[in-house]
Parts: sequence; structure tokens; C-alpha cells
Amino acid sequence: MRAGRLNKKIDIQRKTITQDNYGQEIESWSNISARRSASVSPVKAEERYTADQFVARQQLEFVCKKSDNIATLNPLDRIIHPAIDADASPQDVITDDRVFDIMAVFELGRGEGFRILAARRPEQ
Repeated sequence: MRAGRLNKKIDIQRKTITQDNYGQEIESWSNISARRSASVSPVKAEERYTADQFVARQQLEFVCKKSDNIATLNPLDRIIHPAIDADASPQDVITDDRVFDIMAVFELGRGEGFRILAARRPEQ
């Protein structure tokens, strides 16, 4: 894997469920890898008419080097692209157009990296 091709920055996040004082579940996301170098390539884009509305969907392929903190990467995780600036608060800058749900994770070579297929969340 050539480092020069890893020219974009992404954040990889994992969902955690906690409970508030009343027992209600609270969903939150935390970075398992922040500002990770990756290559980004378009895979597919489509627009469908369903439930009396048009729904657009974009799929991207992310390639990044393997490390211990993302060794258990799976479809329950998500990618933020482009990555959040170090000075910004995640709640202020994460919008649906930056969130990509991971659909599949493939190991490259003999553990040198990951090929991650992800889809942008449909417009709400």
C-alpha cells in the first residue's frame, strides 16, 4: 500500500449505548481512530423512487492501513468524511452528508490494510 495514495483524512467511530439517570438508553459515538489517512474512491451512486419520494444513495470505498485500534472494524461502526478538524466540537460539525455507514470490511493482503465499503446516509 503506497502512502501517497492515502491523501484524505477520515474519522472512524464506534457506537456506545449508555443509560441516563432514568434508565433511558443514550446512543453516542466515539472515535476509535481520528484523522486517519485513507484513500477515497467512488463506487456507486443511485437515485430511487420509493415510498412516494426520491432517495439518493452514494457509496464510497475507503482504503487505510491496518492498526490495532481498528482491527475489529465492522458494519456497526461508521466513517466521518472529511474528518473533523481538531479544534471543532463533533456535535457542531457532524452532519448527515459527512456520515458514511460501513457496509463491509475486507482485509488487504496479509494484514496490511482494510478496504471499507460505506454508504452515505440518505437525506432525512
